[in-house]
Amino acid sequence: MAERKVLNKYYPPEFDPSKLRRPKKMKQQQIKVRSTLSMSIRCKTCENHMSRGTKFNSRKEKVMGDKYLGCIQKYRLTLSAPDAPPSFQLLPTQKIQITLWSPVPPETLKLTIEKRKREEADQEDGMQSLEHKALYSKREMDIIFVRYT
Repeated sequence: MAERKVLNKYYPPEFDPSKLRRPKKMKQQQIKVRSTLSMSIRCKTCENHMSRGTKFNSRKEKVMGDKYLGCIQKYRLTLSAPDAPPSFQLLPTQKIQITLWSPVPPETLKLTIEKRKREEADQEDGMQSLEHKALYSKREMDIIFVRYT
């Protein structure tokens, strides 16, 4: 009768370990991970809000080329709605998270550039900034008035 817990396995004399195939490594090693958020975040594309401590599924990969006191890990969150999921980088030695978001549509990028230019011009001229604030508040009041009437 054979024993159940075998410590030594039988290898035939014609066995050659060099002929065994090794498993292929993925080009970009992505590991599926389930972890929790250490901060509350909001996706810019789908407006999905995830609070601190929420468990999420993500793909973890090492950032190639960048090193800062060791390897940098990148987590790509898997959400149901957006085409480009939000992601963040983690520096494991210092426990710092650098938030990287999904690509912003070019229309909103143009708007943010125009807004920055306007803010820089407003800082230089105080009277112009006051006029812009008045126009902005008037626009907000008009929007509120239209909603509630």
